Amino acid sequence: MFTDPITLIDQTVENLYTLYAFFSDETDERTHTLTELSRDGRSWRDAQRAIAWVIPKLQAARVAQQQMTSAAQVPMCLNCD
Repeated sequence: MFTDPITLIDQTVENLYTLYAFFSDETDERTHTLTELSRDGRSWRDAQRAIAWVIPKLQAARVAQQQMTSAAQVPMCLNCD
């Protein structure tokens, strides 16, 4: 099944926000100190940071894709004055 890129990016960003929230609950600095975090907790914190880095990049790619799609839909008349 084909999904257009904009929809795919939107779904991915939504899923990443959900994952980010899960990791936030598991590594909340208000309830866990860095020394209390297990090995998994530290991995989750690192993943959370990576997600925070990649979401804006995906959102920028979505805007670029949307502009590209919009530009392709503009009819152009090559012989019009």
